[in-house]
Amino acid sequence: MHARVTACGVVGGALALIAAVVGLLTGGADTAIVGAWVTGAAAVLGIAGGAVAGARPGLAALLMGLAFVLAGLVAPGVLPAIANTTVVLFGYFAALALLLAGAILAYVDRRKARAAS
Repeated sequence: MHARVTACGVVGGALALIAAVVGLLTGGADTAIVGAWVTGAAAVLGIAGGAVAGARPGLAALLMGLAFVLAGLVAPGVLPAIANTTVVLFGYFAALALLLAGAILAYVDRRKARAAS
């Protein structure tokens, strides 16, 4: 299960990071630029959550859940900036889905690890 959580966190974070960079390059409004920076921070949190999934699944669930919430909250500001690039737009949606799935899997793994102890 650790490999799936790690893959979800790292791939979701990488996709969010790509969307953040494209949002920074194409965004004209202040909300798009701020949203792109927050999405970049969420991407780093998602990658960090995926990296610690093997040793600390509870922390991984928290980091990826926080990354999902942050990226989801600023989505209305980022989506208009990346809407012209369909691949990046769907990558952003995939990043949100992967971060949520990784957070759920890490939470389940945390519960199983606690029950086994």
